[in-house]
Amino acid sequence: MWSTPVFETLPEAISFYLDDCLARGMSPNTITIKRQSLTRFVNWCATNGITKPQDVNLEVMEGFRQYLHHYKKILDGKPLSINSQHKFLTDLKLFLRRLHRRRIIQNADFEEFEMPRYKRRLPKAVLSHEEVERIFFIASLRGDRVAIRDRAILELYYASAIRRSELVRLRLGDIELDKQILTVEGKGEKDRRLPIATRACEWVKAYLDSVRPHFKGVDSGDVLFLSTNGEPMDPDQAGRMVGKYVRRAGIDKPGACHLFRHAAATAMLDAGADIRHVQEMLGHADISTTQIYTFVAIKQLEKVYNRTHPSAQ
Repeated sequence: MWSTPVFETLPEAISFYLDDCLARGMSPNTITIKRQSLTRFVNWCATNGITKPQDVNLEVMEGFRQYLHHYKKILDGKPLSINSQHKFLTDLKLFLRRLHRRRIIQNADFEEFEMPRYKRRLPKAVLSHEEVERIFFIASLRGDRVAIRDRAILELYYASAIRRSELVRLRLGDIELDKQILTVEGKGEKDRRLPIATRACEWVKAYLDSVRPHFKGVDSGDVLFLSTNGEPMDPDQAGRMVGKYVRRAGIDKPGACHLFRHAAATAMLDAGADIRHVQEMLGHADISTTQIYTFVAIKQLEKVYNRTHPSAQ
């Protein structure tokens, strides 16, 4: 039986909570986001004379909601999106729920707090297969080692629909070129195994044979994709690289790495893939997230419409 910790200040309780989240297997990226979110709440509390975790109740949460609703971002003066507000309030509610579970706070009226409605948004832009091929072509024009690495990354993005954070975590042993299988460590350390197209495997093999040995350094370890200085690529670096080729291809669509993820999911659904297979491919915990792509993948609906709707006959 664990003992009940006692905390006099909100920052102390938050430090305990974040350590607790780490101990329960949450990723460092998730912890960073939670810390940023809860720090905003603590700062707001400090200006309102709220210092102890025991002081947080339903009325305080409603006050924080109003603050988020009226908040204007420093960079552009625009309000927070309803989805951003939802994320801040969700992190706060989960924090309070864990404190109550550990008996650090007794009051549980936070469970009565009504969350704002979360808006599921469609991808703003989806690449066509022709646009994807144009980006691949642009990436190959340089013809040097960097071009081979970049083409391998782009091919793997499109073939596997993985996230950029997943790509930079790939290890040499995660890709089985002979079997054309990729093992991906997804969100929450949930692994999944994905089939990989032949062409993507060929480009990755070319990178492994003729590029990585030249980039490899003392800090490379067994990371699959390396920077030219031998260090593992980071998510921002991967994003800038992909965005550069998208713009050079003359494609005016917002985004970078996620464009390939959206394109792969939409193309598979358009071709008749079962949504649960696409869910597994994308690593979505909730199928409702995958269902967003069914509104973008319209070809199957067009076929049914043209076959069945009287106006289309």
